[in-house]
Amino acid sequence: MKWVVLLARHETSRVKMESIARALRDDGTFTPEIWYIKPRERSLIGLWLDYRAYLTRLRMFNPVAVFIPGDRELSPVPPFIKAARKLGIPVINAALGSPYLEGIVLPRIGDKRFTPNSLVARLFPAQIRDGIMFSPTSVILKHAILGMLSPNPWIQGGGFSDYVLHSDPVRCAAAVAIGLGQEKILMTGDPSLDELHRELSVNPKKDIAVLFSMPNDAEHGLCHMAEHLDRMQSYLAVMPKHTVISLHPKSRRENYEPLGFDISNDPLTKLLPRAKLYVCSTTSTVAWAKLCAVPVINLDYWNIADDDFRDCVNVKAPQELKIALQSTIEPVSVAPPTFDGKSGQRIVDFLKGLGTKPSPLPEPERSHRKK
Repeated sequence: MKWVVLLARHETSRVKMESIARALRDDGTFTPEIWYIKPRERSLIGLWLDYRAYLTRLRMFNPVAVFIPGDRELSPVPPFIKAARKLGIPVINAALGSPYLEGIVLPRIGDKRFTPNSLVARLFPAQIRDGIMFSPTSVILKHAILGMLSPNPWIQGGGFSDYVLHSDPVRCAAAVAIGLGQEKILMTGDPSLDELHRELSVNPKKDIAVLFSMPNDAEHGLCHMAEHLDRMQSYLAVMPKHTVISLHPKSRRENYEPLGFDISNDPLTKLLPRAKLYVCSTTSTVAWAKLCAVPVINLDYWNIADDDFRDCVNVKAPQELKIALQSTIEPVSVAPPTFDGKSGQRIVDFLKGLGTKPSPLPEPERSHRKK
């Protein structure tokens, strides 16, 4: 039996990993095994124990490859990557993250946990960019001690994965520009969007006038929930009452029900093809709206507006949103060649061509001291 182990860290990666697993099952060559994990802060000893436990489990399954939800994640993903590398198992990064730095750097500005210090600057300069550390000092040090620290955490694929999935040549070029190695790139497309392609193919009725993708600022620790809800209420006050809200998988429905708007239980892949207008706030799903040729208004109150949003209507204040809602917004239709409903099959085909597993990779260096 040819096993493939997929690590799902949270709801978003769960959808992606289950899409890959579905493609593997449909083909029948491989047997997928999804390991669901919860993000949690781990001590130095805890990280080491996780590593030993993953070594044992991976030896039991002896998979031909493993898929991870990112190679710059906090625990418990780094111990899993280290264990797979130790056993010579190819590690495939399925994150397809944004290649733009604004969304990483700006939320960290002003947070003392990410203020560089002389120790990190001297030993791990790659962890600092634009005067900001990617992780707090304690996190950097314990991962470095165990050989689990990503050499370039600012880009998905900059860590210890062997391959990274990509779907768009433009975003791929942007990722290479900030350090992604060309040899890691697999231009497969996003397997979780195969379902979106199927939804579009049936030409769904456009019965959602305004679809609002609720930001999850509080869930990401950018502000308190009360502050977040007050901000959202100020925007919703100028939006049509029939606006439909789509919650991020991390969000709890009961926190948003008091806002008084319809909250859909359907996944975004089923809602977007039905939408006439998409309102969001610096989310990667803006790319999905472009695939569906749905006009976009982006709430840029964090002043991020990276390249993903420069061809959208960007507003900051509720009054600007009110004006934008009253205007005619043309859709930006951008569909890369990999958006064809066959991303899952391309991943299967790649795994079939892997052949025998490579020799075990050497342990990564624990630090990068300047000489």
